[in-house]
Amino acid sequence: MQQASQDLPIQAVLEPVLQELSRHRLVVLEAPPGTGKTTRVPPACLRQFQGQVWVLEPRRLAARYSARWVSQILGENLGETVGYQVRLDSKVSAQTRLIYMTQGVFGRRLAENPRLKNVDLVILDEFHERSLDNDLALAWLRSQSQCRILIMSATLPPDLAQKLGDVPLVRCQTPLFPVAIGYEPQATLSQLLPQTQGSGLVFLPGMAEIRRQADGIQAAATRCKARLQILHGSLTAAEQDQVLGAQPDEKRWVLTTNVAETSLTVPGVHWVVDSGWARTLIQPPGATLSRLETQRISQFAAAQRTGRAGRLGPGQCIRLFSERDFAARPKMEAPEILRSDLSGLVLFWLQLGRPELDWLDAPPDAAWEAGLSLLDRLGACHGLGLSELGRAMARLPLEPRLARFLLGCPGPQGARAAAWLARGGDSQRPELEQYLHSKSPSLPEERQLRAPAGFETGDLDGALLAAFPDRVGQVRRSQDLVLCDGSGYRLQQPMQGNPWLLALQLELDGERRVRLMAYQTLEPELLLDRPEFNEQQVLEWNESSGRVEEQNQLRYGELVLEQTRRRAKPGPQVAEIVRKQITESAWWREQQSQFARWQVRHQWARTADPNLFPLPGMEDWLNDVCQNVSGLDELKGQRWGDCVPAHLRRRLLELCPEYLQLNPRRRVEVHYEEGQKPWVASKLVDFFGLAQGPQLASGRVPLVLQLLAPNFRPVQITEDLAGFWQRHYPKIRQELCRRYPRHPWPENPLNPLAEELKPKKRL
Repeated sequence: MQQASQDLPIQAVLEPVLQELSRHRLVVLEAPPGTGKTTRVPPACLRQFQGQVWVLEPRRLAARYSARWVSQILGENLGETVGYQVRLDSKVSAQTRLIYMTQGVFGRRLAENPRLKNVDLVILDEFHERSLDNDLALAWLRSQSQCRILIMSATLPPDLAQKLGDVPLVRCQTPLFPVAIGYEPQATLSQLLPQTQGSGLVFLPGMAEIRRQADGIQAAATRCKARLQILHGSLTAAEQDQVLGAQPDEKRWVLTTNVAETSLTVPGVHWVVDSGWARTLIQPPGATLSRLETQRISQFAAAQRTGRAGRLGPGQCIRLFSERDFAARPKMEAPEILRSDLSGLVLFWLQLGRPELDWLDAPPDAAWEAGLSLLDRLGACHGLGLSELGRAMARLPLEPRLARFLLGCPGPQGARAAAWLARGGDSQRPELEQYLHSKSPSLPEERQLRAPAGFETGDLDGALLAAFPDRVGQVRRSQDLVLCDGSGYRLQQPMQGNPWLLALQLELDGERRVRLMAYQTLEPELLLDRPEFNEQQVLEWNESSGRVEEQNQLRYGELVLEQTRRRAKPGPQVAEIVRKQITESAWWREQQSQFARWQVRHQWARTADPNLFPLPGMEDWLNDVCQNVSGLDELKGQRWGDCVPAHLRRRLLELCPEYLQLNPRRRVEVHYEEGQKPWVASKLVDFFGLAQGPQLASGRVPLVLQLLAPNFRPVQITEDLAGFWQRHYPKIRQELCRRYPRHPWPENPLNPLAEELKPKKRL
């Protein structure tokens, strides 16, 4: 630990800060990391204020470490003048006046002391991070209390001054040394770290990446005689002290997360390696699933990491991404209140009686309503009123889901599970059941978790379901996780057996794949008693069988637990489904073609009979068909033409027949096509003896005749057969005799001799 007597840049502005606090209720202090603001400003304020001073830190590690450091500076034991309180751990006494606490703990203290009696000053540290709890604290302090407020920020975001209004600003100038920045997107830690001098920080997204990289560079650290260390919020206080209390001249490679960006000063840092990634908790508006995502950090966060290398002298920062990548990143992270699950905030707001709060950024309506909806689903509230269960949940030092779980399973097993889940689970051994039956040592938080009786839900699985009803999922094909809201994800690691499970904690990597941090396998039968369970009859088209089938489904949300299938009975709903399939079938195209031919026949027939009865409509006929079938196999034998009334059919056959008898030997089809006159096609020999071509519609419509040669190609197309015989046949006959000498080509086609019609013998 650094010497208590060490001069720090913040000393120069302590008096101006105290003077502004004596005159104004809200003051802002801007001081870069490492200047000493977290450990020097709060104890200095004790001289001016008689009541308690609360310091709100964004992380438990910062709160615990800062309190220990200040206690040592004062030469006291922790818990005397200075103490700390974080979730499930505290060191305070009746004489404690300076309390470092996490922002979440502030909310719980506020529930017990809403008017902040005996609290003279609240310091909001590292406010530039704009955490949800920090925004809540400031909103409450500005609108519901009279105590003084000191906002401390490493770098004041441009929009923050505008939102705060006209408030005093004190800046601490510090002679930071220049830091050389390099971009090495293709490099690895094994290549880079052996080239560094002295100690430094490696910023990684989370514990999984820290463990993986630690294994990969351990041999290189040994060769370089560097001590390899890990700094993470989940470590014990003793493990954290080994990093934060090390000698500055010791050569160390410290693998850490964004916990070391601000609030903490790691001794002896000369260089920084920045992966450019961080783990962020997000919940899109309207989504039921909050999750950790591995995201690119902002330019502001990258600058904070870089600044860690410029405290002791000229430093070096190596960014494991390109300069173009850096330029494309957002300037700042969005405030947490605009991107997070607000259920805990809503529960706190209800607990305090729904006060009017003065927000810097108002919570989004969609996220607020989603928070209310979740609390209602958990049984914590009815409308805007807290239930007994909700009041019990609000008193527990856990987020709403885990509070609901612990109330449902209040024994030692529940406390062990809740403490583990509150730490985020374990990506290497994420199964909760496996953890509970392991010989892992008890977590310190377990002793602090005591839940009142009266809300038990039976067993562990029942309590988990009550707290995570929207996290039920099924693994399909070993690697596809489908949740009960219908969303799907790709698992990083396959799971055998396609289990049903509760996805209690999960995170997404940069490739949008899911890593389960904590889950519990389930027997689907446990879902039958949940209100989300329902039985549905679903009609669905079966492509392979070509029919509509009725599925009786036992469902939990969008997940199907069990289903049976059978052929659906014809009816209105079935008709809607089968109609779409029918209109895309070959059978329907055949009926349309048939209808088109009948329409053309009908049009020509009306030239002889204008009052001809109209044809039945295709749509009405199709509706009737669909009402009485459930599959394509039932369409066999059904034709549109069968619905034409008998009297109309007879009249059409009389005026526009489908076939004509040219001679005793030849019957030909009459072709009716849209936009053309009716026509027939037959060999020329079939027309010998006919002085005039056939006619339709009582002689009003002459047929178009296609007169074919023996090769079935037309030698003439005409409506005037008599004219053809007179004007064209003699010449065509000569050509036909030459090309087809064995065929009969009489000189007089109207009255050919019997001998002329006989085929000629081959010579």
